[in-house]
Amino acid sequence: MSNEHEVIDDITKILTAFALTKFGAQALEVKGPVREGASYRWRIVSTRYRPVTVVLRTRKLPFRKLELRAIDIFGTSQERALEPNVEDLQAYLDEAELVPL
Repeated sequence: MSNEHEVIDDITKILTAFALTKFGAQALEVKGPVREGASYRWRIVSTRYRPVTVVLRTRKLPFRKLELRAIDIFGTSQERALEPNVEDLQAYLDEAELVPL
């Protein structure tokens, strides 16, 4: 269970840093993580840019550790498949551009 919390905390830290660097003063807030069944969702809301939504899809089997199935990002101009790990999310966000409203 601690592995699950570590991954969620790491993603929250990465998204908060992304919001501070890319959005500047226009970022209203980072909402999340919100648990939706086996998924977690974060949203970065801005007054000048389209909202950025990150969805972490997981699977928890009995007697096994949490399995990351996929990370989906919506609201950026870059399109590419993400590996289900925190390092690939960080690399994606380093290159991602925001879409104006």
